[in-house]
Amino acid sequence: MEKLLNKITNIATYLIILLGVFFTLWTITKGDNLAGDLDLQSNLLNPYFALSGIALIIALAATILFPIGQMLSYPRSAVSVGISIAVLALIYILSWSMATGETDASYYQSFDISSDLSRFIGSLIYVVYILGVLSILSVIGSGIYGALSKR
Repeated sequence: MEKLLNKITNIATYLIILLGVFFTLWTITKGDNLAGDLDLQSNLLNPYFALSGIALIIALAATILFPIGQMLSYPRSAVSVGISIAVLALIYILSWSMATGETDASYYQSFDISSDLSRFIGSLIYVVYILGVLSILSVIGSGIYGALSKR
């Protein structure tokens, strides 16, 4: 199964690369005439954008499906992944509860930032703070554990 997935991935990758090279060369050769010709712009750029969208969809699918396949292949690892996701969700819920939706500053109003968006941004900032503190504590704890285990 893994060999089949590798073969499919390789073929799709080479196909996208070849199409990208083709559209790039086509754009380079016809690019001087793009300024005033709307039909040429559509003929050159629409397939380019479609190829980018297809590559994005393939990348998103691979990003989501391959880890799920790995978790199904190794159910014990799925438990630790589930625990990690639950911990991240709890950190986000904690961050959301700490964030406020204040938009009193003229800076917020000049960019038309709503109260909900302000709270979302604030919660993400708190997530970064919490994860940063946890990572520093884990490095310190790992160092202490390593020093004590050498005795």
